[in-house]
Amino acid sequence: MVQILLAVEDPLLRNLLAERLTQENDFQISGAVGDPESLLEVVMLGQPEVIILDLQWSNASGLALLERVLLQKPDSMFLTLVSEEAEDAQVMAAQNGARGVVTKTEGITVLPQAIRALGRGEVWFTRQVSRRIFQEYHRLARQLREQEQPLSGLSPKEREVLAHVAEGLTNRDIAEQLHMSVHTVKLHVQRILQKLELPNRTEAAVFAVREGLVSSLPKRVAPKDTV
Repeated sequence: MVQILLAVEDPLLRNLLAERLTQENDFQISGAVGDPESLLEVVMLGQPEVIILDLQWSNASGLALLERVLLQKPDSMFLTLVSEEAEDAQVMAAQNGARGVVTKTEGITVLPQAIRALGRGEVWFTRQVSRRIFQEYHRLARQLREQEQPLSGLSPKEREVLAHVAEGLTNRDIAEQLHMSVHTVKLHVQRILQKLELPNRTEAAVFAVREGLVSSLPKRVAPKDTV
């Protein structure tokens, strides 16, 4: 028996959903609230299996409410109702912790299926929304890897330039070593500093040594030529 809490401000919609869901033999409505504070109180007192949350509230943000409850009860399973088909609203609900999203236009039709999916530990999103969620996940994972391994954000040529900077070479010296113009070297150094968020060449040289790009501290004084 899936225990369901309805958190819907509109009393007509709340009663309609309650009436429809009680027709299912495997559902039990454990509560129905129409204001944010009541939702928080009910969730803290007990743990409904699935919380159906309407994201449309007159004096509150449904997304902020979702996040607020999950901060106190992180295991809560939210199935959110959105009033529009726009993917952005559904993706934002997922980003804030919802396990599923149902639009109000399809709510009565698919709501029982969505609730059972959450009850089984699954999620309920459209393919398009799921694709965007995974894309965002991979982007954040890649960003985290780059933060943990800062050198991964540099191209092979930029790493080579940085290694020479750490050895104390001037832009002209690096240009001769790598057979490129001084202007090109200068552009590489500027991009390196931007990517690594470092203020100057000296900090870049220290960073390169710390990350093992060169085997020892530069023996020369760091050049004074400007980037």
